[in-house]
Amino acid sequence: MDFRRLPICVFSFDRVAYLRRTLDSLCEAMTVAGMAGPVVLFQDGAYNPHSGQNKTTPEAVAACIAAFRDTVPHGVVFAAPENLGIGRNIHRAERWAFEDCGYPAALFFEDDMTVSPRYFLVMEQLHALTLAQPRIAMFAAYGCDGLADIARQFEQRTKVGAMHHNWAFGMTRAAWLQRETLTRDYMALLDGCDYRDRPLDRIAAWYGALGWPPLPTSQDMAKSVALNTLGLARVASVAICARNMGEVGQHYTPAEFERLGFANVALLESAHPEAAWSFDPLDEAGVDAIVLEQRRSALQARLGAEAFASCPGLIEALRILHAVGGDALLRGGRNRYVTHVSGMYDDRWCLPRATLGFAAAVSLRGVEVEGIAAQHLPPGASIGFALNGQHVVDAPLRAGQPFSIVVPMPRCLDGLEKRLVATCSVNLDPYSAGYNQDRRPLSFLLVRITLLERDGTQTAMPGEALVEGASR
Repeated sequence: MDFRRLPICVFSFDRVAYLRRTLDSLCEAMTVAGMAGPVVLFQDGAYNPHSGQNKTTPEAVAACIAAFRDTVPHGVVFAAPENLGIGRNIHRAERWAFEDCGYPAALFFEDDMTVSPRYFLVMEQLHALTLAQPRIAMFAAYGCDGLADIARQFEQRTKVGAMHHNWAFGMTRAAWLQRETLTRDYMALLDGCDYRDRPLDRIAAWYGALGWPPLPTSQDMAKSVALNTLGLARVASVAICARNMGEVGQHYTPAEFERLGFANVALLESAHPEAAWSFDPLDEAGVDAIVLEQRRSALQARLGAEAFASCPGLIEALRILHAVGGDALLRGGRNRYVTHVSGMYDDRWCLPRATLGFAAAVSLRGVEVEGIAAQHLPPGASIGFALNGQHVVDAPLRAGQPFSIVVPMPRCLDGLEKRLVATCSVNLDPYSAGYNQDRRPLSFLLVRITLLERDGTQTAMPGEALVEGASR
């Protein structure tokens, strides 16, 4: 599809003055670039039924809708009947663009971005770069370094770097579909609560399942982490062609906005209004470098224990962990490879869902899992392996027979803890399952795992080496 026919989605809540300035700049840029796709306002509501609070006034919501209709008469308004919060409001825009309409890509804007007149012309070139490099998931033209001076921007205008905030961006449908395989569980955690009251401990557990430490729980961070786990990049031009003006909002105060330098951003177009360029190709090594840079940046934002001090769910989980003697698992176990085991009994028999955790510092190209299938499994049973939330491989299980399965570990997971989850297709209740007189719902006996390191080293670990401290 022609870039100029892609949809432009704008998120709005109650900052009508910012919204008007955003819309004015978008309309000018759309005219300059000849943008012909739909322009859609996703307006959040005032009353949040989960917290019982009015997050804003109905009058403020109505003013935003009126401003949009005045500025974009041909636009479409999707007004939420209640307060969704920023996470669910953005998600419904993504679903409209990619599920309901099936656009191959879409452009998204928060309500506090002013763009330069040639903004969409630059985004068109970034879109072309994305078509040539499918590992680019998101692209933006507000600068990979918001503090870059005009001289640097002009000199490196054909270059891209790591995108920082998700303020205004283009995204491909292919990348969104991949990301949703991981973020759908995060989005489910936002249902039934005020976004402000999202469950920190359960989101931390979601991060853990992807191999990450506890991180800030915002929808921006969660989506960025999911893309990074998949080895997909978020890129931005070195050239700064848009400016964030949201010094008052969800995350910023005027003082913080000033401290971060957002108030003094220099736009390239202000000094070079006629500059035009295309972007240098981005090869696999370039994508890997951006993914690694964004991974390091995210890991630096990890949360400490104090963030979870008031989470009753986490406190209860720690109490249970202590009661079953699993404290050693918190300290990383006995070896440099395996950090934790769950779903395995001390006789090495595994439940229909079992997890092995591998240390982030170990550079693995794969893991070989050897076992013996449970005697009670019916014909057609199988076992599936997922790695950091991504399905990897399926294999058949034959009752009472040995099996050996190699699970590859892609380079895009280097630097993260690896979570290997084995799931059996059969999950019988303990009164109809087991091995001989054993009434536990078992799937297989773990005989050995062999770690295949990137340097060619192979380390075989018998199942007995993993059972001490294994949690049920």
